[in-house]
Amino acid sequence: MLLTALTLALLAAAPEGAAAPAPAYTFNLAELIWKGDLPLDAEAHAPRLYAFIAKADPTHPMFARAQLYLAQSLARLGYSQAAAVWFARVATERTDPEALPAALDGLLAVFQGRTTRRSRRWCSAPSTWRRCR
Repeated sequence: MLLTALTLALLAAAPEGAAAPAPAYTFNLAELIWKGDLPLDAEAHAPRLYAFIAKADPTHPMFARAQLYLAQSLARLGYSQAAAVWFARVATERTDPEALPAALDGLLAVFQGRTTRRSRRWCSAPSTWRRCR
């Protein structure tokens, strides 16, 4: 009863201009890219994907996808060593089995030198790397 009285007192003392509660679920960047609602823009999305990975729990359903899209962004920007690290993490951790073929294709592209700015540009499809037009 004392706890209820304290809770009511605190609620009554809360400012009226308090922010509205957050929506139950908001889509993160990796999920928007995965669903096709947003194309992967390497320069704009790499920092946001890394920030998500740094803050998110590794059991988050889109954690592996965020790692994969970060790796693809880094590969497009010419950071092939960093891209290889993130592709390898997706492949070894295997938290999202559907991302494994794309991670292995990305590793193969990095090892064959198909991802640097000096070479031909390459785009990523869900499971394969294809040449951009």
